[in-house]
Amino acid sequence: MSRLRAVLIVATVAVLTMATAVPAAAAPAPDETIQAVRALDQHDLLTASPESAAAGDVSAAVGVSVGSAETAVSLRPDTEVRGVVTAGGSTVVYPEDGYQYAVTGQGAQADAGYAIIPNASAPTEYRFEVDAGGQPARLQLTSDGGVLVENAAGETVNALGAAWALDARGVPVRTWYTLDRSTVVQHVDHAGATYPVVADPRLMCDWVYCTVMYSKAETQQIAATNGTSGILITTGCSMLAGPIGALVCGFSAAYVGQQASTALNQGKCIGMRALIYVPMATTHLVIDHC
Repeated sequence: MSRLRAVLIVATVAVLTMATAVPAAAAPAPDETIQAVRALDQHDLLTASPESAAAGDVSAAVGVSVGSAETAVSLRPDTEVRGVVTAGGSTVVYPEDGYQYAVTGQGAQADAGYAIIPNASAPTEYRFEVDAGGQPARLQLTSDGGVLVENAAGETVNALGAAWALDARGVPVRTWYTLDRSTVVQHVDHAGATYPVVADPRLMCDWVYCTVMYSKAETQQIAATNGTSGILITTGCSMLAGPIGALVCGFSAAYVGQQASTALNQGKCIGMRALIYVPMATTHLVIDHC
């Protein structure tokens, strides 16, 4: 089965069975949960425009899940701490001792996991378990720093975008992934950062689209339409092609640069999004929070 067909099955089955879970009423959030929500909100990670909002379901037990039953791909922090559903049901926070994990889904910016790092004494490694079809996923690092997610049959059904982390001022923090079987380990070199630091492994594909968002620094480079601009555009297309397989991505550097300038004028970033329903995936540009 091709990668395109594998992702198409995920999308088709999930759309036919789409349902929104209604979280139970929760007790008042503890201070650690409030701090985590504030750190995420500082980077606009809890809000998104209707056309670009995340679509995954979130729960304390599963984390964030895209798809349904046999085709679902889920991402959950590797923790025994009980999660707290918050932010109107779009977020679950897991308040560890000295740092927090979180996941976001429907209504937030991304189907993603997060590590919220409050100070210099916090760990530098954060672990996220990935399941595909109810079983531990098979993971594969990519040359661009992302991770392909395969099911037990070896079919690519999703992907994680390249690791990123930002400090409280929005300055990028050095970060990268390693793999431990079905667990993604995000390493964050946060010494000297302004806290809190937020680090993020996010699923690129939901029920309909696969999306790559550029950082503010990358959006600025694309807007400059220099040599780096072309490399970033090509890299974005390559990242989308990982989980999809067949992809049409024929943007000119001048056009993408113009859209990147528009995004910056709005205080936002640019990204690429591929519709995965058609035999040959089509790609368009998006502007959203970053």
